[in-house]
Amino acid sequence: MELSSRSVDTETETLELTPTSMFRSLTASLGDLTRSATTGKARTVKAFDAQILGEKFYKHSHPALGKRLKKTLNEHVMEAPERHGEDLKHSFIKYPVIKQFITEIPTRKKGYQITQLNMHDSYEKFQAFIAALLEGQPPTAPLYTTLKAMFLDAGFDIKEATDGEQAYRLVYVGLAQRKAQSEPSLLEAIKLKVSKVYSSTEHLHKSKVIKSIDKANQERLHLKMKTLLLRDVVNFHGKYVTWCKMPPIEHIDFSTLTDRKPKQEDTLAFLENLQANLEKENRAIEHEFTRLYNSLPSTFEQKNQFRLMTLPDNMSVTKVCNDMEVMMSLTPGWRDVLRNTRVLYRRAYVDESAKNTTRFNELREFKRLFEEMKHIVTWEDIDKAVWAQNLMVEWLRSNTPDALCTVGPFKCSSGLRKAWKGQLAAWDISWKPRITGAHATAVTPSCFQRFSCR
Repeated sequence: MELSSRSVDTETETLELTPTSMFRSLTASLGDLTRSATTGKARTVKAFDAQILGEKFYKHSHPALGKRLKKTLNEHVMEAPERHGEDLKHSFIKYPVIKQFITEIPTRKKGYQITQLNMHDSYEKFQAFIAALLEGQPPTAPLYTTLKAMFLDAGFDIKEATDGEQAYRLVYVGLAQRKAQSEPSLLEAIKLKVSKVYSSTEHLHKSKVIKSIDKANQERLHLKMKTLLLRDVVNFHGKYVTWCKMPPIEHIDFSTLTDRKPKQEDTLAFLENLQANLEKENRAIEHEFTRLYNSLPSTFEQKNQFRLMTLPDNMSVTKVCNDMEVMMSLTPGWRDVLRNTRVLYRRAYVDESAKNTTRFNELREFKRLFEEMKHIVTWEDIDKAVWAQNLMVEWLRSNTPDALCTVGPFKCSSGLRKAWKGQLAAWDISWKPRITGAHATAVTPSCFQRFSCR
């Protein structure tokens, strides 16, 4: 060992050394290596010596270090599988050095968990592996702080690189320094505090945005249900009230709308964009609903108010549907059975029977629409809506059974036709507009204006 840098003859220098001077020289050399001696300062390792000592330490401890690292990475992934797992998968694909340690690509199917970590014998490759894992991560990132704490406890530290392509480098600091090195500086403590406050604020904001998204999704269900119902009503109305010209309305294709539930691991920017899309699409559904409702005739329209017909004051759409359903379901009387055996009336009864099946199905559909509007939508007395009563009268007039046979002024009617006309006479329903009294004002459903959900 060379104990002095003085340019003197080696043999002469050896003769001048005493046991005391040899001990002092050796102590000074060790002091230079460890920078400790009697000063009591924290022990550190020179950069060049740290690499040598790190290689020796890694050579003997890398199996145990690999187990700790695998456990730490898996725990980090489990905190946010989608985000942290996808980051790990992206790093695996991007950096070849990672594939030398992680033998299998982390996938969603296996929960992004690392089943095996192949600890390479090369300390330099291990350092490159850690640098690749942290590539693009700021010092406040969860992965950086997690790995830094784990390595400090194992005798290593992660520091920002000042040269080369890598942003970080792994440095051996010694087991004696893990407690001292783990204590953050004032600047690091401030950064950590700010990071925690920011994370807490971001978490609260994300929770608020997620609640807004859930509310928009719930409102979407009610809007779709009401819009689909009103589409059926408008179609049924257009079939019988032919004089009312419906404006062309382009229906929204619900299958193309946003169908995504928020997740806690989603970024705040993604959640805010999802909320904006949902609310925009809900406004579009609301716009179609308003156009559908406004397409129905109203007494406020000068061109329509004298063409609308209403039921008598003591009648309602629901009562008419129920009474007509009972009447149409009754078995024909004995005259119908007798006439049906005669050739003269047989064809007419067959035609009336087929039409009656269609009438009965339409009446049930009409009744279903009104019942659903009463239960799904908070409508203020739909039976008094003028367009609804006019539709009921138009349907009764259009579906009145024809006479079996007409000879001059004489008509031969079936039992169904007589019962039908008898009901109309009992209800005092005429085919003239009755815009008087309470029916002169259209009934406006408040929920159809504001789309309030039940």
